[in-house]
Amino acid sequence: MAILEAIGISKHFGGLMATNDVSFAVEEGRITSILGPNGAGKTTLFNLLTGLYKPDAGKVLLEGQDISGWPIHQIVNLGIARSFQVLNIFNEISPADNIRLAVQSRKKRGLNFFRSAKGFEDMNQETDAVLEEIGLSAVKNLPTKTLSYGDKRVLEIGIAMASEPKLLLMDEPTSGLPTSETERIKEFIKKISTQLTVLVIEHDMDIVLTISDIIVVLHQGKVIAQGPPEEIKANEEVQEAYLGGID
Repeated sequence: MAILEAIGISKHFGGLMATNDVSFAVEEGRITSILGPNGAGKTTLFNLLTGLYKPDAGKVLLEGQDISGWPIHQIVNLGIARSFQVLNIFNEISPADNIRLAVQSRKKRGLNFFRSAKGFEDMNQETDAVLEEIGLSAVKNLPTKTLSYGDKRVLEIGIAMASEPKLLLMDEPTSGLPTSETERIKEFIKKISTQLTVLVIEHDMDIVLTISDIIVVLHQGKVIAQGPPEEIKANEEVQEAYLGGID
């Protein structure tokens, strides 16, 4: 069953066609990856799926409902969460506080300094559960700025998970990481995909081939191939887009 569908979506900025008649489906419970060289239109596509941009043509369906151009907060409320290529976390507070703010936002609770701390016990329990799930319990009370870059990547994904999404979108989650940390994030993505549906955008062919159930390849704003990793690896047009092919 498709949880998310893009149907012929296009977006241009002046004379630049960033995405051109893009169509694909994200099946529930699977890892789908959007693969493409830098400048292929991947981030623009994510922005269209999550409401940051409105398509010039086509539509986006979430569980069959047309959400094209909906405000971001409404799309989030329907169960889509997103992590960013550039880290989007609060460095001056702890990982626990970062997660707690996300839990608090989902529960729609404002700050009330006169309320008993016991009234927030459920939020603290949920915060601790997310920190345990993402493996950051041991550093939960440290300033976030002291964490490794890999821990910060995991924390940002944890913040998205705290909203209890049906679908989690990740924008180049291994960007800027050394090889050892890249392997960690790949295993982490596989782990959380057992709980929710994941859509990743990435330019690194090797990463995508090892984590994905289905791969959609973008080149110059168009879908040039889609299918399981074995088919994508053997596709000549994909090899051409990656300048010289795949070994």
